[in-house]
Amino acid sequence: MHERLIDANALQNKICAACAERIACIDIGNICFEVACIVNAPTIEPEVRHGQWMFHEQKNGYLWKCTECKGNFEQCFSFCPHCGAKMTGG
Repeated sequence: MHERLIDANALQNKICAACAERIACIDIGNICFEVACIVNAPTIEPEVRHGQWMFHEQKNGYLWKCTECKGNFEQCFSFCPHCGAKMTGG
């Protein structure tokens, strides 16, 4: 299974917003079990993939192809929308 990166702060805020005891937790400086799990969860350093855009002429026009995932796109970006590779040139 590959890692799934999440916004831990947004998740914590969502849990606290849904919690009926939110005010009490903040007032006494405690956190609930759910938030404690998020706060104490291990963190990772995401692997940064690097790729390049390769320009290809097709029958129906032009496409940019990612060298990492081979995904085809009608325009190029600073990263690949499919695999997330950071583009370093092309």
